[in-house]
Amino acid sequence: MQFIISNFSFGRYINSWLYKVCNALIEINDSYPFLSYGFDWLYFGYIIIAMFYIEVYKIPIENKWVLRYGMYACILILPTAFIAGYFRKMPILWQIVDCYFGVFGFILLYIIYQKIEALKRALITKLKTNLIMDEIIFGFQIDGKTRCIHHCTQVDVVAIKMKCCNKFYACIKCHDEMEEHQAETWSKSEFDDKVVLCGNCRCEMTVNAYLFLKCCPDCDHEFNDKCKNHFHYYFDP
Repeated sequence: MQFIISNFSFGRYINSWLYKVCNALIEINDSYPFLSYGFDWLYFGYIIIAMFYIEVYKIPIENKWVLRYGMYACILILPTAFIAGYFRKMPILWQIVDCYFGVFGFILLYIIYQKIEALKRALITKLKTNLIMDEIIFGFQIDGKTRCIHHCTQVDVVAIKMKCCNKFYACIKCHDEMEEHQAETWSKSEFDDKVVLCGNCRCEMTVNAYLFLKCCPDCDHEFNDKCKNHFHYYFDP
């Protein structure tokens, strides 16, 4: 900062403020270095936030919630800058500069969010043409055995017909991200309906049968035992 003050002129008002800030930092680091420890954790917080956005880049549709909360944070910058700036006696120009971070940050995140929404709509249109054995299996990045982007292990080979829309989905996350309505569960009186599909051999099973099976009754392909933790999304308890 000393280099900037010595070699650049931003006007008397700004240079005077920068000089004041520079002297304060020198005094803090010389006499109260432990106060700077708080800034070290602040930098650490920046790194953690950045890591969330890496996941948005890798799996944009599933992690678009990060952008949504990022936009909320950008909006909150404005009242925070003016309220905290007033009590901390920050120059009004400095407060306005901080507000610009919120404004431009919101615009950038909103543009990216809209692009992800467009990607989602394009994928939905494409995936609606994925015909498997006379049944359309809906979901994101489905392979030939109904595995999707959310569940893609060797044993994730089950698709379930959703009661609310009468469509086979690879998983509940795919349904919630592709549909505008809330998912509904099959009632116990409907447990004899064939609404479960084996992605390996296309065998259709009743709910009553599937709830107690560890593998497909036709091809013996193993099912994911952890799926039982998600049964309440599809079937009444």
